[in-house]
Amino acid sequence: MCAAVLKEHQHGKSRVRLGRTWREGDVHHFAEWTVHTMLESDMAHAFLEGSNTDMTATDTQKNTVYFIAKKCSKRCTAEEYAIALARHFVDTYPKVSKAKVWVEQAPWQRVSVHRQPHSHGYAQEASGIRTAFVTVDDKGGVSVSAGVKGYKVLKTTQSGYVGYLKDKFTLLPETTDRIAATSISATWRHVLLGTLTVPFHEGVSLNLLLSSMQRIRWCQVKYGCRGALKTSWRCCPTPSTALALPLSLQPGRNFQAYTPLLPLFNLYMCCTACPCQQTTLRACSAAAAAACGVPVQLCRPHLCHLYIGVNGPTLIVCRYTGPVDYDKAFQEIKTALGEAFWGPPKSGVYSPSVQYTLFQMAKLALQRVSAVDSIFLNMPNLHFLPCNPVTSKFEDDVYFATSEPHGDIEATITRGDIEPHCKL
Repeated sequence: MCAAVLKEHQHGKSRVRLGRTWREGDVHHFAEWTVHTMLESDMAHAFLEGSNTDMTATDTQKNTVYFIAKKCSKRCTAEEYAIALARHFVDTYPKVSKAKVWVEQAPWQRVSVHRQPHSHGYAQEASGIRTAFVTVDDKGGVSVSAGVKGYKVLKTTQSGYVGYLKDKFTLLPETTDRIAATSISATWRHVLLGTLTVPFHEGVSLNLLLSSMQRIRWCQVKYGCRGALKTSWRCCPTPSTALALPLSLQPGRNFQAYTPLLPLFNLYMCCTACPCQQTTLRACSAAAAAACGVPVQLCRPHLCHLYIGVNGPTLIVCRYTGPVDYDKAFQEIKTALGEAFWGPPKSGVYSPSVQYTLFQMAKLALQRVSAVDSIFLNMPNLHFLPCNPVTSKFEDDVYFATSEPHGDIEATITRGDIEPHCKL
């Protein structure tokens, strides 16, 4: 008998299409979204026993897509809508442990008539469909990725391909001048707005410093020096309440599990017992901290990392929270991808391969938008092959256009040694 085991399962609704208008006085704003939902839930009994008890039906998910759109009374982005929808599923249905929401936004753009933006007129003229992907889990974790697909770009020169391996199967001739064209599909992960590195100076109060960082949301504790440090974390969610959370810290141990218990406001630490009896916070640099064995480049989304060097350098490295302007980030990344592909208006930039150009595009996008730490690019060739019309010769003028078969190049690029947001 086959030992069949249910390893993973989820269920959802695909291709739920909706339009949303926000009327702000005489000016109307419009978005068309195609939504796909998927729920991870404690519903193994539906697969194993045929019982639908407590199942969030896919029809319920479809109806909720429209309900949450209605609840978004203020104009919002696809990412913000997806967060609200995913949160609703997790907060409303106890069996749901994680909600995943994909959104595709049709490229409707406000038109101009007589050089003036129309108050309610739209047309589809742009290339590329905007995408968003959000997950929310029952522990409060939120991840937000955005992207674009079908963004077609082309340049008529400044592209070549030489030096590749050649054997008996190779028929492709080398060239240093060709048309380069692709249909970009890209996704990128949004993180908190930046990294704040705070070296302590002699006599600085950790309590004062941390309580002034109102944007810190979570905290993770690590330290790389010898000995154990007994501490108490005290958290004040409001001025009138307080919570004492005793922790016993061991060198290098990851206390991420405690992060949901650490609220936003007035987070501070007091040493109750220190093996070296030294509580003075000493000044240091990132280089000094690294030399002491204190990791300083391990920031992850939604966490503040506090690195403590007992009887040595002390450093705080924080990822701080704040509102993300998803519209601005989308436009800046899309612009960066195009600029790196085309190069300067007059001279352009030479592309020795799609691979090289892909990396330059991703690198520029990461430089432009600090709220993104990982970007994936898929760039298939759109071929324009030299054509010799009858009784004539090719003079860089007439091409045979085809996209089948085509080369397919893709990669994920991150900031430093950060886990990529997707796998190839």
